[in-house]
Amino acid sequence: EKLLAERSVLTLSTVDEEGLWAAPVFFAAEGFDIYFVSSPDSRHGKAIAGNSQVAAAIHSPSEGWQEIRGLQIEGDVALLSNEKEIERARKLYIGKFPFTEIFFSQESKLEPELREKVSSIRFYRFRPRRIVLTDNAIRFGFRAELQL
Repeated sequence: EKLLAERSVLTLSTVDEEGLWAAPVFFAAEGFDIYFVSSPDSRHGKAIAGNSQVAAAIHSPSEGWQEIRGLQIEGDVALLSNEKEIERARKLYIGKFPFTEIFFSQESKLEPELREKVSSIRFYRFRPRRIVLTDNAIRFGFRAELQL
């Protein structure tokens, strides 16, 4: 949970009829639930609509192998439709990324091109089933696994 709170970007991996795809997204977490925004029309948005099973990686910047520290995650993603959950996700997201508030509550202040892009984004919840921590600072190849 600490690493989820410290990091801001996860690389989301999906699969569709074209094959494998990876996309970086900003995220906010509550416990192990991970929330991100994206367009349902993006390649990964369409892939999720067809197959909710995804994998993701979150890692810290590192200059040498001794500093490699990150999470490998597998689980399911859902497009949020419940207004209460969307509002909770929005508050979490703005809390972590205050600069995004304009996207959700002041769209009229955005330039037309950005306003159009922002109008298509939706909140998603990534609920992990399995999380693997790799931390070479503990020792080379250290891994700990959490099944949820």
